[in-house]
Amino acid sequence: MECIVSLSRRVSACVGTFALVASLFAGGCGDDDSTNEDGGTVTDSGSARDGATTPDSGPVVSDGGGTGDGGGTVSCAGGPACGACETCGPTGCVPVDDGTACGDGACYAGSCCTGCWDGSACQSGTTLAMCGNSGEACSTCSNPSCANVSCATGACMPAAPVEAFSLGGFSTCAVAAGGSLWCWGQNSDDELGLGSEAPSAVEVPTQVGTESWITVGLGEDHGCGIRQNGTLWCWGNNEDGQLGVGDTTNRDVPTQEALAATNWVRVLSSAVDQATCGLRQDGSMYCWGDNSSGQLGLGDSDNRDTPTQVAGTWLDVSVGNAHICGIRMGGTLWCWGDNEGGQLGQGDTTNVDSPAQVGTDTNWKDVSAGADHTCAIRMDGTLWCWGDNSNGALGTGGGDDQTTPVQIGADNNWDSIVSEGNRFNCGLRTEGTLWCWGRNFRGPLGLGDTSDRNAPEQVGTDTDWASVNIGRDHACALKDDGVLECVGRNFAGGLGIGDTDDRTEHVAICFPSPS
Repeated sequence: MECIVSLSRRVSACVGTFALVASLFAGGCGDDDSTNEDGGTVTDSGSARDGATTPDSGPVVSDGGGTGDGGGTVSCAGGPACGACETCGPTGCVPVDDGTACGDGACYAGSCCTGCWDGSACQSGTTLAMCGNSGEACSTCSNPSCANVSCATGACMPAAPVEAFSLGGFSTCAVAAGGSLWCWGQNSDDELGLGSEAPSAVEVPTQVGTESWITVGLGEDHGCGIRQNGTLWCWGNNEDGQLGVGDTTNRDVPTQEALAATNWVRVLSSAVDQATCGLRQDGSMYCWGDNSSGQLGLGDSDNRDTPTQVAGTWLDVSVGNAHICGIRMGGTLWCWGDNEGGQLGQGDTTNVDSPAQVGTDTNWKDVSAGADHTCAIRMDGTLWCWGDNSNGALGTGGGDDQTTPVQIGADNNWDSIVSEGNRFNCGLRTEGTLWCWGRNFRGPLGLGDTSDRNAPEQVGTDTDWASVNIGRDHACALKDDGVLECVGRNFAGGLGIGDTDDRTEHVAICFPSPS
């Protein structure tokens, strides 16, 4: 699944603690067994301290009113009061150094250091505002993995806002403004595209090459992206031909698809499947990879290792677990592939190996195929779901599976929906609110706990969400200002926050400066 967003606001603060990017390439970390839901986590916790300042002899110290841990302002005889990081000199107040060496984690609220570490170099200055006071601008973003931190500006800023992103099984990739591609998380099948020397787990955003990209789409353990020249490139596991390169050999770096076309506009896969589909500028759709349930829509169950055209002119497509759904020109909805849970919306549970229309309506605008259910939105803003209702995936409030579309609630302000994860969904409403429901294993719903929900529930109170995407057990959502926030299972560092601890509430991701 991939998400693309056009952004109007470009600046935001980003907070978080990260491990050194360079250290990730010294060796792997995390459990490579993607099927072990009970695998342990590795905690990477930081620490903070308050450094007291003892001024040189000579100044007069008052009993109160100070801003540092020394507790009082310092005044030179006959002159103005000195700041908390200053002392008297021959001509008045001068900066004072508390002896703390400049480096990662060296700048704390209350310390008087001669500079702050921005991740790559010492920044000049001695004021507390630059050393973490009142917002802790440096102490919360002082790790070198966040190489774009500027203590002089008093904030930790993303190097560039995110414009497109996608989640795989336990991995995540994002395209930042300017076209740089960043990936993180599980890499045991080279699904991050970082090359043969990369570790099996990468816990912070790491740049993939230096090329310019427009979008990315991740599968269970492979990835594909479209460059700014319209070419399509894939990497990772290729056992079913899902890379589309004409064979079944894995690739550890992006490799161009076999047809070498230059008019690709979208590429999609599923966090729980090995099939890939892409759309071209003329509305033609091509699919390739695993076809064991007829999910490629080609009239058979033979895998394909090169992109193969699916009949019709298409506006949208979504790849689920062994089934695919799409919206054709004219607003009709079509599904095909595995139908064990009734996810094709045909009123039965019979598999279909070519596109089959869902009802006769011509007003569908968005569709998302899940593990074994499907959800879609009509032009009137109503939300409809069908298929397997395990874990409350349909959002009906409980009840049985459904083999035809059923309206979810009475609201008519749904804007987008994603269901490609492991039996859970998230959607946006037109006022910018975020709603999630279904399976909540490890907390991907972002509701502060791990309890399933059988009906849509709002995530927080924010109204500035721009897009959302989900993986197997984690989710990420983008704010209007381009800041990406992630939540849920953090296996192999899939959340991109520098550790492997799960989160049940959204955490902002900070990106290093592109090379």
